[in-house]
Amino acid sequence: MYRQIPQFDVLVHFLTPGSLAAVAYFVLVRARLLPGVRSSTTQLRSWAPVVLVVVVGVTAAVSWEFNVWGIEQVAPSRMRVGYTDTVVDLFAGTLGTPQAASFSGGDTGTALGAWVRNTRDGVLR
Repeated sequence: MYRQIPQFDVLVHFLTPGSLAAVAYFVLVRARLLPGVRSSTTQLRSWAPVVLVVVVGVTAAVSWEFNVWGIEQVAPSRMRVGYTDTVVDLFAGTLGTPQAASFSGGDTGTALGAWVRNTRDGVLR
């Protein structure tokens, strides 16, 4: 698919890290491993989930590229990427991750903000 659709690789790197980070945040709150924004036991700022998603998403993008580099070192004939591909992938992941946190409207301008306003400790009201 990477060879059939131009820029598919960039699209995947733009969408995947932030989306997975946002889903991971929701799962962890739902499992009560992270406090919900409106938890009575903690004063979590409404922007904290957005920051968490960005940090985890960018970390995932960088970790993915470390993995690609490792595979390229072990089996160079399997991976034919270069420095430019790596930098573009990192750039796409870094730009896409905040987009996962600020995808849609609401008065805070973030999808996570809209979710926070409509939940109590990770459970929709």
